[in-house]
Amino acid sequence: MTIKIAFLCLAHNNFELLPYLSQYYSSNNDDFFLHIDKKIDIKQVKNLHRNSIVLNSDQRHRTRWGTFNIVAATLGLLEKAMAHGHYDHFILVSGADIPLLTKVDLKQKLCADLSYMSLWQTITPDQKIPASHEFFHRHYYNSHLTNPGEAYLTKNKLRIYAMLIANKLIALMPRNIDFNFPTYVKGSQWWSITHELATYLVAEMRKENNISEFSAMHAPDEKALQTIAFNSPYANKINFDQSQESLKQGLHYIDWGLKLAKPALQKFSVTQVNHAKQFNCAFARKVVHNDIESFIPHLKAITT
Repeated sequence: MTIKIAFLCLAHNNFELLPYLSQYYSSNNDDFFLHIDKKIDIKQVKNLHRNSIVLNSDQRHRTRWGTFNIVAATLGLLEKAMAHGHYDHFILVSGADIPLLTKVDLKQKLCADLSYMSLWQTITPDQKIPASHEFFHRHYYNSHLTNPGEAYLTKNKLRIYAMLIANKLIALMPRNIDFNFPTYVKGSQWWSITHELATYLVAEMRKENNISEFSAMHAPDEKALQTIAFNSPYANKINFDQSQESLKQGLHYIDWGLKLAKPALQKFSVTQVNHAKQFNCAFARKVVHNDIESFIPHLKAITT
């Protein structure tokens, strides 16, 4: 049986790369679904493969760092794809990800009934450890005053200090909800899931109590779908990579630079393609704008 894949892409930059990615993702009878950050002028996105499916304005979200809008955008892509047709696998990628394999090799790697995710941390509601703050205290990042990602980018000490104080005050506000899962999970945002797991995740994430739980968490894009999947009837059909220190995260090669003095996501260069393949990965991130041109020959070579 030939596996049919829906590639779900979240993009907010690297628009020069998207035409080549859309050619790859739309090849071999697969489909490419694209969400462009709502703060971006859609006219910047040009020359996509003719079969690319781009979410329209009322389906797009402003995907601020660390906010539930990233989860909402992901759910929108899943629902769009599921309404479009039947797919054996749904693979979430970003506009800064590079596929490493030909489609033939990718489909040989995928097991039809197995999902691929990563699991960095598990925690229960009764645990009192530093990480519990991320899960069980209130966060609100939908403001330039409180969003850590935006504050740190400014390198303005006063702005950063104000953000930290604001978030400490917000964390003191009570969360009058029940935490519904025995175990909560943190893992990579990027995954590949089967049709049955995708159907389950969409149904669960549309429940109001789950939205209430995850929308106030820190970085729910790394917790919401991962937690529901971990506690689902399909957990025994998920291949969980167990450490953030591992360079393999699901099907992605990701180097978080955790052994550096100042850990940070490391950029991926075209010279690392063969190295990443050795880790049994199918995609790699993160590609920066200045390196786009160097990846074009590779993308042309693996697109049929």
